[in-house]
Amino acid sequence: MTAREMFKSLGYKKRAFDNCIFYEKGSIMPHVIQFNLEDKNFDSYTKCGMANQIKSLTANELKAVQQQMNELGWI
Repeated sequence: MTAREMFKSLGYKKRAFDNCIFYEKGSIMPHVIQFNLEDKNFDSYTKCGMANQIKSLTANELKAVQQQMNELGWI
């Protein structure tokens, strides 16, 4: 199963801009998992108005993150 399929099964939608891939879930305070293609890192956060709050990952989210990193050739 691809990372996109794994994230989709968890309710995430994929978006991509320039050097980033975003998976986003929710509408009022969405949870975002962001991959920075230039720096080769990822962040997980909840959008909270003008500030973002760090969000921990579930085991299934972590598996999807690892799959995405594998597909990007990071691991």
